[in-house]
Amino acid sequence: MLTNKGTVPSGRARRIARLLLLFLLAAAMLGTCVSYPAEDAAPILLRNPSPGVRVTVEADRIVFVPERTEAGLLFYPGALVAPEAYAPLMDALAARGMLCVLLRMPGNLAVLKQGAAESARGDYPGISRWLVGGHSLGGSIAARAAAANSGHYDGLVLLASFPADDLRESRLPVLSVYGSEDHVLDRENYAAAKRLLPEDTRELVLSGGCHAGFGLYGPQRGDGTPTLSREEQIAQTAEAIIAMIH
Repeated sequence: MLTNKGTVPSGRARRIARLLLLFLLAAAMLGTCVSYPAEDAAPILLRNPSPGVRVTVEADRIVFVPERTEAGLLFYPGALVAPEAYAPLMDALAARGMLCVLLRMPGNLAVLKQGAAESARGDYPGISRWLVGGHSLGGSIAARAAAANSGHYDGLVLLASFPADDLRESRLPVLSVYGSEDHVLDRENYAAAKRLLPEDTRELVLSGGCHAGFGLYGPQRGDGTPTLSREEQIAQTAEAIIAMIH
């Protein structure tokens, strides 16, 4: 656990501790029970993506397919956020050559389908390099997938998020991005969780960015007032993610 500096629990105690921690993470990152549907522009982007990008909508995922690629991203949405809200970020990445698999979650809660990334990854044998990532609570679940299957991934992307699992020995490149005006992210827990990440983790603080700026779902309750446009926050985030595979 993030606050435990003693011995590490084992067996059943460890499983209970991890489950409890996930609920604590959910409470810390949500701060509300409000659900967040995607704005009207999101389905328009699904029908009319960037040139060279094809979108397929499936029951358990939305896939942004570039014309040619060898790298992909498996992405867990933030809790209670409709996956379509992340269409602009996925489209921006696909336009630069990255296959993006936007995972659908039961009840829009990634904690209810933690193995989704591993299940989807095997459906794309042509992809030789994979990143796994997510926003807010979705990032914590992505970190869990990376910790359990580090040999299957070439990097972890955390957007306004932090891990509950120890990744120090994973040797995975990690990108951690959040906005300076993010008032939803629990900064105390975020700082404490840094000890679970590799020493070479790259941290990117977006000046003027906020918690909801990674998606197209409007303002989030409890968030700060951004001075960075959503378009620019998404563009800077996409650029940083693309840099992980180059």
